[in-house]
Amino acid sequence: MKYGLTGLLLAGLCSNMVLAADEHCQNAMTQTDMNVCAAKLHDLADTQLNSLYKQYRQRLAADDQQRLTVAQRAWIGYRDAACRFETAQVSGGSIFPTIWLQCLTGKTETRIKELQKLLQCKEGDLDCPSLQ
Repeated sequence: MKYGLTGLLLAGLCSNMVLAADEHCQNAMTQTDMNVCAAKLHDLADTQLNSLYKQYRQRLAADDQQRLTVAQRAWIGYRDAACRFETAQVSGGSIFPTIWLQCLTGKTETRIKELQKLLQCKEGDLDCPSLQ
């Protein structure tokens, strides 16, 4: 329960930070401002993902920690390859950084939800890796 509550509190805190950053970015008029705002949102999501990853990894037995590391590295490769594919049409354009970062952020938010679900696992859940 301790980890689940921490994860939920972190998710709420980051959601509030994203909303605050989003409010400042709603009036972005230049491409540079849009790129900066997209970077801020991605940084927030990436920070939340890294925190959840570390929390969850600490709960796992040593063998499962290694498997999670392998899975996370594979996910990063997938995320990057998928975003390269999805942003190919704007590659080289001034809007590319915004579109690229929005893609990374979207995939990161999906991964955050996956890790949050895993953090809620109870000992004995058969669809979750074993806990220490």
